[in-house]
Amino acid sequence: MPGRGEESPAGSGRANVVRVAQARLRGCRALLLATAVLATSGRSWGVTKVVLVGQGNQLAFTDQETGSTTTTVHVGDTVEWDWVSGVHSTSGTTGPESWDSGVQSVPFTFTRQFSIPGTYGYLCSVHGAIMSATVVVLAAPAASTISVSDGAGGPGDRVQLPVRLDLLPGVSVVTLQFNLTVVPEDSAPHLDDAVVFTGALSAAPNFNLAEGKETVLVGWLSPPLSPPLAGGVQVGNLEVAIPASASPGARYRIDVINPSATSDGQTDVPLEAAAG
Repeated sequence: MPGRGEESPAGSGRANVVRVAQARLRGCRALLLATAVLATSGRSWGVTKVVLVGQGNQLAFTDQETGSTTTTVHVGDTVEWDWVSGVHSTSGTTGPESWDSGVQSVPFTFTRQFSIPGTYGYLCSVHGAIMSATVVVLAAPAASTISVSDGAGGPGDRVQLPVRLDLLPGVSVVTLQFNLTVVPEDSAPHLDDAVVFTGALSAAPNFNLAEGKETVLVGWLSPPLSPPLAGGVQVGNLEVAIPASASPGARYRIDVINPSATSDGQTDVPLEAAAG
């Protein structure tokens, strides 16, 4: 099995709050990298670009996609260097950040996720400038958003929180899925009743599954939504029953996890959580 090396920046969190005291419910926002989230103009969010190290026994770094010595990615993307021949390193020498795989031989793979836009020069520490290349990191593409509105209620109340999708101009989607999780903060009690998601679109979700009492998985996948969703639309409501034992001022965070959408059933659309 090939050896592996990896470097990644610290991950991003997501958050939303509910407080009792009414109890306050704050819709949580989760970044979906790109994944999450996903991608602009059909580009996958959080993609990995491959660079071949020593392809054809040459002293060269070759971008697998373009065949050149320049690899272009967006913030949140990963570059993977695959050793094909020889003894080499990938060592960042110029740019906002540096890295070093160490000197390695076949088989070996080194990965690095980029979090800061800029132009990064790198070389092989064994062969120097004769074996050099460039990574260009562009700013992350703009993303459409999904949000859960904040809310408030007293102990024992059932609070309805609208869930809204806001798509960028020119963007439409035919599939949509996300998870919603209510997280008690500090000493707030766990929920006694399961959260409930009720769809607001003409088509009911294909799946609307509770996982325990504090998580629900929601999705419209097949058949595709028709007509496609565009602009701003409320896709449903999340109902949260505040425990009768909750004290005034109790807080709950609502996480939106792994939101994703496609424009045609296959092409990912960048989608991230936002404030309600």
